[in-house]
Amino acid sequence: MTINGKKDLASVLRFGVEMLSENDSILSPRLDAEILLCHILKMERIDLVLKKDTVISDKNVRAFISFLKRRLHNEPVSYITGEKEFMSLSFHVLPGILIPRPETELLVERIMEELKTHSAPRILDLCTGSGAIAISTAHYLKHATVTAVDKFDVCIKTAEENAENIGVKERVNVIKADVFEELPLKEPFDCIVSNPPYIENKVLSTLPSDVKEHEPMYALDGGLDGLDFYRRIVSVSETLLKPDGLLAFEIGYDQGTSVPNLIKENGNFKDIKVLKDYAGQNRIVTAYKKGT
Repeated sequence: MTINGKKDLASVLRFGVEMLSENDSILSPRLDAEILLCHILKMERIDLVLKKDTVISDKNVRAFISFLKRRLHNEPVSYITGEKEFMSLSFHVLPGILIPRPETELLVERIMEELKTHSAPRILDLCTGSGAIAISTAHYLKHATVTAVDKFDVCIKTAEENAENIGVKERVNVIKADVFEELPLKEPFDCIVSNPPYIENKVLSTLPSDVKEHEPMYALDGGLDGLDFYRRIVSVSETLLKPDGLLAFEIGYDQGTSVPNLIKENGNFKDIKVLKDYAGQNRIVTAYKKGT
């Protein structure tokens, strides 16, 4: 698999788009090719237009073809480049880490809005993964301290690396723990947030190829009805959340009734709200713990 003829930027990119278009499951071949080529050449996407006549070295062409082959096998772009932008910050990701999604930014934005009047909020992020929620929140809420919890070593290491790289290591404490066991936490928090696994068992096999073949099932599998983690987190919030503290979840598009009902049935929460994403899908649930 080689590029014949000209090796200017425009021709190399065109070759990449044509190559990725051979896989019908790749929904954005041009965008994917642009991201991969920009990563190799260390340039911005606008440069693909401004510098379209630039000749690409054989070494970089070979690297690009290697990336394209991996993408053709449905490997996510973020695993190939090792990075994902989230909240205008660059996060390191690798296999074993759920790739942060754009819609999760709405969860961070909601937390920031709700906690903007707090002088020094203490936040708990459960099922932190790459640390995207915890670290972004700490980055933008300069007086916040965040505890990020996950049970998997790859997540702990990656979240710690991301906290250091983004410059919030001193205010983000990453802890290894299983949310289904007793958590080593004592003082209650002003906010508990989570984007937990929430996909029903029976739906996992229907996920897009790049997700089900490469991303970790433990970050996706929410149990028989998709609500296992919500039940547990709502339960632990009874003791780990301060009175009038904020509980905030990301949810699946079809969980706009089930998750709020679960919170309501607990009896310890008020002001339960469901927020939609930019596509009009149910995406965020927030609630406040009742005061004393």
